[in-house]
Amino acid sequence: MSQQIRDYPTTETDYLPHVIARCVEKANRDGLPHRFRLNGAEVTVSPGATAAEVNAEVQRQWQAGRTLPAVDSGAGSPEVP
Repeated sequence: MSQQIRDYPTTETDYLPHVIARCVEKANRDGLPHRFRLNGAEVTVSPGATAAEVNAEVQRQWQAGRTLPAVDSGAGSPEVP
């Protein structure tokens, strides 16, 4: 049986530490995972997770989002006059 995940609504301007604290609080209180999306990160907070663990996952996702594939330098393309 799969566990229900509750979504925690966010906006682009929400303060990350507040969102993390609320999700950790709700997950522990309700005994259910809570998921939030903020500026490209999507994190599910499980009951018992700490704010530091959640923050580390957000930072990991943000760093992964910054690592973009190499841009084609134009090698093999005709020169533009």
